Amino acid sequence: MKSLPLTQRAHAWRSQLPQWWRRVRDFRLASVRERLRCCLNDYLPQHVPIAVKLGATFTLLISGGMILIGLLVGTNQSQLLEKQMEQFGATLTHQLAESSREPLLAVDRLGLELVLNSLAKQPDVLGTAALSEEGALLVSTGLVPPLNVLRSNGVGIGAGHAADIDWKIYEGPRAGTRLISFVQPVKYEDLTVGYTLITFDQSLMGEAHRDTITTVIVTILLMILIGIAVSVVLARRLTRPIDDLMEMSREIQLG
Repeated sequence: MKSLPLTQRAHAWRSQLPQWWRRVRDFRLASVRERLRCCLNDYLPQHVPIAVKLGATFTLLISGGMILIGLLVGTNQSQLLEKQMEQFGATLTHQLAESSREPLLAVDRLGLELVLNSLAKQPDVLGTAALSEEGALLVSTGLVPPLNVLRSNGVGIGAGHAADIDWKIYEGPRAGTRLISFVQPVKYEDLTVGYTLITFDQSLMGEAHRDTITTVIVTILLMILIGIAVSVVLARRLTRPIDDLMEMSREIQLG
């Protein structure tokens, strides 16, 4: 019998390598599964009472339901907080626009400063500004978005419209803070004569959001604990007749 050439034998060995690798892998997986099974059998009970099974089922159902409700409540509360923040900023900016109409028409910088300073004293307001119809800064107090940010959001370009500008400051003591500025056009007989701007700190919204999430999580945990206690009591009451019947059957078997 002639032996195969070296190249043919090498090709045959190469074609059998995947099959050998699959056998080794299956053997390793089987040994790992067997070891895990042996380790778990040492710690898990051989028999799980019906009350424990029912209690665990009720607990899982209650926990899943409470987590789902918490997610829905947290999402709705976050959206509600954002909407309230936007409405508050738009309302305040609209009032500032109404108060600034006459000083803007007369280009009265002193009058604009008085109006802006009266609003800038509020603790939540980080900056106010009055701008011309071209978007040029006339009077400002505190933090105001850069001109390129205002231009990119349509301020001073075309027909005047309200805008909500999310931006970030990179210099000064508040470097890295995310801010939101509300811009409102000042109208006079359907003509845009300028803009008013108010800046707020977005971390206020973040703090309110975190407080809401914390409240929801604490409530969910309390409800889950109450649900566990109730499920254990119900499971014991539901399985008590079955346990009594099993005890009676054992006594009958023992005579």
